[in-house]
Amino acid sequence: EKDSICEASIFKTVKKYFNAGGTPEEVVTSLADSFEGVGNLARQLVLWLQFCGESQANVERFVEQHVKDLLVQNFDPKKADSFFVSDEGDLPGWLEEMISYPTWRNLFYILADKHPDCIMLNFTIKLISDAGFTDEISSVSSASQQIVVFSKILNTSIASILRFRGSTLESILADLTKLVCSSKHTYFYTMSLLHHAGKDRGGGYKLRYLAQELGKRARDMNHDTCHITLALCGAGAYPTIYQSLTSMLTLSKNTLNTGDITTLYQLYSSDDPPPVAFLRLPQLYELLIESLYTPGRKISKEHYDKFIFILAYAVSVTERWDSEHRKSINTKRLEPTIDAIKVSSFLSLTHTNTR
Repeated sequence: EKDSICEASIFKTVKKYFNAGGTPEEVVTSLADSFEGVGNLARQLVLWLQFCGESQANVERFVEQHVKDLLVQNFDPKKADSFFVSDEGDLPGWLEEMISYPTWRNLFYILADKHPDCIMLNFTIKLISDAGFTDEISSVSSASQQIVVFSKILNTSIASILRFRGSTLESILADLTKLVCSSKHTYFYTMSLLHHAGKDRGGGYKLRYLAQELGKRARDMNHDTCHITLALCGAGAYPTIYQSLTSMLTLSKNTLNTGDITTLYQLYSSDDPPPVAFLRLPQLYELLIESLYTPGRKISKEHYDKFIFILAYAVSVTERWDSEHRKSINTKRLEPTIDAIKVSSFLSLTHTNTR
């Protein structure tokens, strides 16, 4: 190959050649014939650019960008993986040196997204994570393939979300959503962690809100998260509830129907209603509010009160639980909430129609 003498592994290659019966004269001839001095030419070009008035910083930036472009264009994942599958696959010294520079870490992020199955790149992403740059790789989709790396990113991202506000928070959320939604496994893993951590009476409400926000963003990306959401809140133990909610909230439906609303009404108006948590789903809230407050949406008088009851029940009824057993249900605010929703819904539709 061209400029073989400049390769880091040239001494090992020459040793193998000698062991196979090669002669020093043949080695010298082969290395001399293949030498073109591309590296020397590049250094000379750098000197010319500086001589013409370019600053050293600009020249370095130009060279680095050009090398990055060439590597992205010509990177061969099979050759890269040969470092890790061969008998002499020790970790190259240049690899650890490269990940200490932001420019080359960014190169690995680009290559990892382009070649997600490359062993060498996945290993490098883990090295970068271990080196303390976890916050940089939250947007690298291949990071989700390694549970250790993914867990570190998840932990770092959640901590950052709880700490930051404004545009920084939005950027972190966008990267985290992309990573979490890279597969069903990562989404379920994340939502399971948030669900269990959200039970904490201290700051658990923040994690519950984060789980709801991730769920909404996942739906906006056309991921059907309904079954996972219902499974985590325990709706699977109530087949009738589960069937009614999935028939309305799956991505292909995402609309309310009078049959399932009637089923929910009958269950929650009974003497032993299901847990109110099954109704406290942001997606269900949105559909109920849209049905009751959007002009032009007509609900028959027969079912209108049932829609109101379900929304009022979800936002006003509280429960006390002892482990897995419900100790009490407080419906004191249910009737006033029903009345308030009736009035506000009527005023909203009437005001709009009279404008």
